[in-house]
Amino acid sequence: MLHKLLQVCTISSLYLKKITFNIVNFYTIITVEEDEINLTKEHFIPIIDKDDNQIKFVPVSQVTLDDQLLTTRGSVKVKKILYSIRTGFYSPITLSGHLLVNNLSTSVYPDV
Repeated sequence: MLHKLLQVCTISSLYLKKITFNIVNFYTIITVEEDEINLTKEHFIPIIDKDDNQIKFVPVSQVTLDDQLLTTRGSVKVKKILYSIRTGFYSPITLSGHLLVNNLSTSVYPDV
């Protein structure tokens, strides 16, 4: 299932949202393998559910240090979660709704 999810990650030049001057809250998640991703708090990211070992999409603001994220190498534990305020962001659109960023799988959707 992970292989299929990672196979369909295709980057397009279209953007769902492209906001360059607004102040935005971001979460930076760093894994034990030093993979790093920066997402707005509403962006969805796949984790491995602790109860049934299945992939589940959650807002990045709900990710904890107990979670495992999906990478190009499989699942990896979260090491650190940082919070920051930045100016601007982009939300690219892909055919699959998924992206790979610094080896980490993420959703292009910032909210439901």
